[in-house]
Amino acid sequence: MKNLTKETWKMISTNGASVLLFELLYRGITAPVYLRFADRGIRLALRMTGDSYLTAGNIGKFLLHPGTLAVLMGLGAVGVLLMLFETAGLVTAFQGSAYDQKLTPFSIFTGALHKLRGMSRSIWYLAVPTLAGAMWINLGLLAWVFNHVRPVNFVLKEISGSPAWTLAVAGILLVALALILPLAFLHFGCLEGRYSFRESLTRSRRLMGVHGQWVLVSLAAALLASIAWTVVMYLAAVFVAAVFVMLFVERRLAMAVLLLTADRIERIVLLAGSITATVISLGILAVFYFRYGKLEEGSGRDSHGAAYDQLQKHRKNQKRVVWVSCTVLLIIFVYLLDLVQNRFDISGDLIKITRITAHRGGSRIAPENTLAALRAAEEELADYAEIDVQITADGVVVLGHDTSLKRVAGINQAIGALDWAELSLLDVGSWFSPEYAGERIPTLEEVLEFCFGRLRLNIEIKNVGPDSPIPELVAELVRAYGYEEQCVITSTSLGYLVRVKQAAPELKTGYVIAAAYGDFYSLEEVDFISIRHSFVTQALVDKLHSQGKEIHVWTVNRRNDMERLRLLDVDNLITDDPVLAREILYQEEAAQSLMEYLRMIFE
Repeated sequence: MKNLTKETWKMISTNGASVLLFELLYRGITAPVYLRFADRGIRLALRMTGDSYLTAGNIGKFLLHPGTLAVLMGLGAVGVLLMLFETAGLVTAFQGSAYDQKLTPFSIFTGALHKLRGMSRSIWYLAVPTLAGAMWINLGLLAWVFNHVRPVNFVLKEISGSPAWTLAVAGILLVALALILPLAFLHFGCLEGRYSFRESLTRSRRLMGVHGQWVLVSLAAALLASIAWTVVMYLAAVFVAAVFVMLFVERRLAMAVLLLTADRIERIVLLAGSITATVISLGILAVFYFRYGKLEEGSGRDSHGAAYDQLQKHRKNQKRVVWVSCTVLLIIFVYLLDLVQNRFDISGDLIKITRITAHRGGSRIAPENTLAALRAAEEELADYAEIDVQITADGVVVLGHDTSLKRVAGINQAIGALDWAELSLLDVGSWFSPEYAGERIPTLEEVLEFCFGRLRLNIEIKNVGPDSPIPELVAELVRAYGYEEQCVITSTSLGYLVRVKQAAPELKTGYVIAAAYGDFYSLEEVDFISIRHSFVTQALVDKLHSQGKEIHVWTVNRRNDMERLRLLDVDNLITDDPVLAREILYQEEAAQSLMEYLRMIFE
């Protein structure tokens, strides 16, 4: 085992820096792009099934729909190709290490292209072994995903509560492992040795027959070591983050900032752990393949000069693919910029969690429905800011909750009775605090420009009459500023929501209701329900989820109400206190204990 460890270290370290850079660049580029396409695909499948969201109640209907099956097959095929490319890149790197060749990250990239191109149609024979191998190598990552992705986590909770199901799943995993192990060296045979699939399978079985026990022990040790290393990295990073928060973040925000930071750290560390497990596992297999397998076949380095010469020849001819590769990378980079601009977040899209919406902006510490309030909502770590919009006499969409301006501006006039020129002169900040004297009413256009890439919006269209053009104007503005994926549109007027859907079918709409009466579950024009928190029950949440709809709850400011709604698993919590909401919804005893310990030290 000691010699094997040394051999593995040498195999990995020879091109270690290049392998690390290749992995970081490859996963850093492909992961968000693939997840974006997966998100688009799931949205398309949901539209075909007639649902708005994927929930525990509608997952059966969703998975059995022909459109869903086609989308999942397409996403699966793309995923397999991406994993195969990564495997081909690592095989290239370890091939270079076996022949004492120093490779650059770009050499690894072009080597992967060359190997996959040479496989032609037989590439799909590796689909199942690739998926199975990735599953076992990334057990830690998969466990996290299955605990965070809804409705998968709902299903797992049900399964974990049944001993029969638990034993069945364990049995399936063990049988899959027994079937996969003989295929451990299949990728090396097909990609490096250029053997046919059948011959590679025979060679892999032969090698496993001789070294199978040591291969299994080595891979298990590598998996456990990578999991332990991931846990250590996470704990260390969270501790450093906690110290930083204690020193530089004001106390009222400290816990919320730490929880948010810990969530980001968790994803980064999981990615690092996955890379570590993949590289070490393939490095171990490479040692057995190059150092033991070929020697036992009576074919050392000299008799495999063809593979060595092929590697050398490929390195000399890299320039032929440089321009194509650079063009592809440029296109992907532009796409990534678009993802950043549109705030694509795996936590808010594919991974369903309870989101936090700041009521009327950060209205607890700044005057409601103003740019100052939106600034405060961002500072208080809200996921969304809820704003109210109305229309002026001359057709400008502006922010404002009350029909009358008396409360916020001191004049007994309706917003709809004034032109924008008159409205823009009013002071709507002094009533709240002298600090905000001179704060003006913003237009929706100003808000969209101010919040783009910074804050998502819940735009509530106030009911100002059936003849008002405001639904179409709001939809037009949202489209003009590219805000379709960064906002939802809500209203107490179902007619307004119907018109928004007609003007822009891609926009998500929410029906604001004060009480749980009537048949609002199956409204096609409504993607979610926004309801007063006192009317929310488990039965209501389950019913809406079974219909493929979300439930947003307003206005929740008390700790015990937040605790109750967290247990009911609502989808969005609208509150005047986003900081408290984040602490309640994402509270972790370990984080709280750590913060208390650090407070004792620093105080």
